[in-house]
Amino acid sequence: MATDKVAAAPDRNQLALQRTQLANERTLLAYARTAIMLGVTGATIIELYSNKVIAVVLGSLLLAAALTVAVFGTHRFRVRKRQLNTESDAGMARS
Repeated sequence: MATDKVAAAPDRNQLALQRTQLANERTLLAYARTAIMLGVTGATIIELYSNKVIAVVLGSLLLAAALTVAVFGTHRFRVRKRQLNTESDAGMARS
């Protein structure tokens, strides 16, 4: 009876992999939240102070930074996800 419980218990490595995958998703959401905030701030500055050149430049820089953060975060997420899937496949092959 005790062996049934042991056999049904998830593998520690599998649980660690799942935690890491969830952390990767949380990180992507943090990048998305940051990109949205930068974009909204840039658009607001441009909208409120469109008659001042420095405000338009600052707003444009913030919009560019938002795009950069979004692209970088997505790229980082995909690379890390691919690495985790490769590690997961290698771990299953060893089992």
